[in-house]
Amino acid sequence: MPDSGLADQVRTNINKMKREISMKCASRMMLLTVLGVICISKPTGAQESHANSDKVIHAVRAQEVISVDGVLDDAAWAYASPVGDFRQSEPEQDVAPSESTLVQIVYDDTAIYFGFTLFDSEPEKIEKRLARRDRAWEGDRVYVGLDPYLDHRTGFYFLVNAAGVEGDGLIYNDGREDGDWDGVWDSQVKVTDFGWVAEIKIPYHTIRFAEKDIHVWGVNFTRDIFRLKERSMWAPVWRGENGWVSRFGHIEGIEKINPPMRLQAVPYILSSGQLAPVAPSTPKGNAVVQRIGGDFKYGLTSNMTLDATLNPDFGQVEADEAVLNLSTFEAFFPEKRPFFIEGSQIFDTPMGLFYSRRIGRAPSGEEDLRGGLLLDKPRATSIQTAGKMSGRTTSGLTIGAISALTAQERAIVADSLGTRYSDIIEPQATYNVLRLKQDILKNSFIGLMATNAARQGESPATTGGVDWRLNFRDNMYNFRGQVAVSRTGQGRTSRETGVGTELSFSKGGGDHFGFGLNYEGLSPDFNINDLGFLRRSDIHTGQAWFNIRGNNPWRFTRRRFINFNSRGSWNFKGTTLNEHINMNTNIQFTNWWWFGGGHGRTASVQDDLETRDNGLVQIPNEHFTWFWIESDFRQKLAGGVNFEFGKQRDGTFRSFSIFSRMQVLRNLQIQFGPRFNQRRGVSRWVENVDNPSAVGSQISVFGEQDTDNFSVVTRANITFTKDLSLQFYNQLFFAAGKYRNFKSLQTPTTFGPLASGIYTGNPDFNNRSMNVNAVLRWEYRPGSTLFLVWTQARSGSGTPGDAAFLRNLGGIFDASSENILLMKFNYWWNI
Repeated sequence: MPDSGLADQVRTNINKMKREISMKCASRMMLLTVLGVICISKPTGAQESHANSDKVIHAVRAQEVISVDGVLDDAAWAYASPVGDFRQSEPEQDVAPSESTLVQIVYDDTAIYFGFTLFDSEPEKIEKRLARRDRAWEGDRVYVGLDPYLDHRTGFYFLVNAAGVEGDGLIYNDGREDGDWDGVWDSQVKVTDFGWVAEIKIPYHTIRFAEKDIHVWGVNFTRDIFRLKERSMWAPVWRGENGWVSRFGHIEGIEKINPPMRLQAVPYILSSGQLAPVAPSTPKGNAVVQRIGGDFKYGLTSNMTLDATLNPDFGQVEADEAVLNLSTFEAFFPEKRPFFIEGSQIFDTPMGLFYSRRIGRAPSGEEDLRGGLLLDKPRATSIQTAGKMSGRTTSGLTIGAISALTAQERAIVADSLGTRYSDIIEPQATYNVLRLKQDILKNSFIGLMATNAARQGESPATTGGVDWRLNFRDNMYNFRGQVAVSRTGQGRTSRETGVGTELSFSKGGGDHFGFGLNYEGLSPDFNINDLGFLRRSDIHTGQAWFNIRGNNPWRFTRRRFINFNSRGSWNFKGTTLNEHINMNTNIQFTNWWWFGGGHGRTASVQDDLETRDNGLVQIPNEHFTWFWIESDFRQKLAGGVNFEFGKQRDGTFRSFSIFSRMQVLRNLQIQFGPRFNQRRGVSRWVENVDNPSAVGSQISVFGEQDTDNFSVVTRANITFTKDLSLQFYNQLFFAAGKYRNFKSLQTPTTFGPLASGIYTGNPDFNNRSMNVNAVLRWEYRPGSTLFLVWTQARSGSGTPGDAAFLRNLGGIFDASSENILLMKFNYWWNI
């Protein structure tokens, strides 16, 4: 079908959907879908038979102390029967691996031990790449996945590569991983003339399991041979199959062990110095700071853990990337603070009711300069204390709770006479989150979520919702969704209640095709942004996708995907906001390179936010095309290129980005990623000005915008030993925009000339910045770390509208800089 015909058909379908779908219809659809999937699914109990329950490995109890040294010569290893029936999953499937692997398990009263004997006919070719902790993704490696609860949904993973670099994380929702979790455990490796050996010790205080006499745990092992790009598994999961933990095998033979009390403390001391000129962003100029604090962990029961932090500091955390945001929506930045990252998967919901960046946000108020100077202003709200409780009961109920207290923040100003004033720019606040998830059926759950943000002097903002994820037919089909309610605003009469709904049904598994249907409805008063993240409300959105895929090698390709996507949205008044379709394809070749590309079209629609509450504006139709290519990342020099171009509104755009990675030495890796975006002649809103011919009304001023945006991110990682590394990060950024041909919006579909003197402003801009972060990290004992950190921030501006590349790039270094030198020392104490 020609593009115009397809777009017309999509438009017709979406207009029909607008007439038929409402919040009441959505509720009916949810009920019918639940009844339907229950009818087509086979009856099950709370737990079904395990997919790989025939895969069993027996553990033996050690009668003496196990020495973790990479040599399996302790007496207990001689009694531990090895398993070696691995099957290859990549590059071939269900064939014997090219090299043999043996795994043994022993345990004692404090820990469980895994011994890997990894045969290799060419041991000199074993790839031993050094990297910092949790970056052991490259090189020969082994992986242990553990499901101590045997719930077939959640677990832990531990991996170590042939250089001894460790990585770990949590597994949740039967396959999603949280690599930011850090456990305290030990491992040693040794390369031999027959291959290599890995010995892993996982203390019981690192994992969680129920108290009982006889234990059966889920387990899986994988081995990666880097030079062959080969992966083999003990309990295989084949292409086209969904799920991971639900397909684990079993450990049997563990008896009479008890979960430890788990009382741990990680106190820290910190000293930092700021070197900066006196400026609005650094009113104090040079400054010295010392502080103490710490994190604490206590096992309330064998299944529940309490985490607390006092006066937390995140000085070693990498800065956010600078972005050019020309939309009417808030930019999203990922969480990077360790306290909030660990266990964050418990609080995941489809609608994002909890966005932890709201806690400790930048102060939202403004100071009154009174014609004078700003003397002091905090950049972020201080977190005084925060606590988190998480765990899982034997009946399959996951519980998570977070509570945090943030301080009142003030800005200090001096008026023209030198009199000092203290202005409150952020009130003291408490934040509370409660999460419950109950396992049901096979590998499914239903959950509840509630949040409350209470700022001093303001009415609290609350949200609550129910969400679910139902998997059917061996995880082939999935039905998930959430219904949430928000209550926000001030006083009794101005409080607003909003409702949000999200529903999704999809077929994700299978070798040949998949599909998905999604609906989202957010009422005009739905608002979760006090503690969640929502770009906009007052919207219905319908989305559908279909893909055709080939997961097995065919001719010169390994994998092939063809994807079709359509999307439409409209507000509660019936205004069409978006009608979009695209088709794209992704192909992996036999040389492990990837290639992809696609084309998309968006119909002409209206925007209800562009004029900032001053009426609708028609957005012309758009189209765009993109291509990308990615090389084999086993090579010492690897990378990818992406190019996109097309028509945006009434103008044009193009973007180009490169990502390259150089493995200079086995312990030195450099990444380099420049991005360039350019737009020409795109009509955008500038400002609303008073209309002199109609008192009380405003004129929306638009201009044709030309923008150039350049960013380059450089990362370097030098690993001296598996416990000592130096990490370097640098982002150079500039964005310049120039407006021309100013005009007034006369009707939603027409522009007219501006009368003389109506608008005299200059919206042109030129922003430049550079962020540098260097972190020397030494884990001098398991769980205890010394950080030495240097950060530098430069920001400034050039001639507004000047897009000269070299002048802007050089001008970044002309901006004044703020430097911070920091030393942070923490000590892990297991009581």
